[in-house]
Amino acid sequence: MKYPKLPRELDKRFVLSLEDIKEIKRLNKEGFSTRELGRKFNVSHTTIRYYIVKGLAEKLNKKRYQEIKNRIATDPLFAKKHKDAKKTAWKEGLKKLKARRIYKGKQTYKWKKNKYHTNKEFRDKVKKQAMKNYYKRKGVKI
Repeated sequence: MKYPKLPRELDKRFVLSLEDIKEIKRLNKEGFSTRELGRKFNVSHTTIRYYIVKGLAEKLNKKRYQEIKNRIATDPLFAKKHKDAKKTAWKEGLKKLKARRIYKGKQTYKWKKNKYHTNKEFRDKVKKQAMKNYYKRKGVKI
C-alpha cells in the first residue's frame, strides 16, 4: 500500500517553503550572494545554489525539449535519426554495464579462488567477518 504524499508545508524533510524559494530567487537576482541568503534563511549556501540552479536548468531543459519536439513534428527524417540514436545509446549503455559486471566478477572470483580453495572456506570466512563486525558495532567483546 502506498502512503499518501504530504504537502510540502507538512513534510519535515523540506526546510524551505515554496514562498522562501521564490524569495531566494528574487533576492539573488537583486544581487545577494548565496552565502548571505544561506545565513538569512538558516540553510547552507549549497542549498541556496541548488534551488537557484535547479530553476535555471529546468527552464533550459524545457526549452531544449520543446525545440526537439517541434523539429520531430516537422521533419520526419530527423524523427527517425533521433529515434535510432536513442535506441543505440540505450544498447551501448547495456553493453557497458554487462562488460563492467563481467570484468569485476572475474577479478573478484580470481581473488577468492586464489585465497580460498573451496566455497565452504570462503563462506565460513565471510560469515566470521560479518559476525565480528556485528559484535563490534554492538560493543560486545568476543
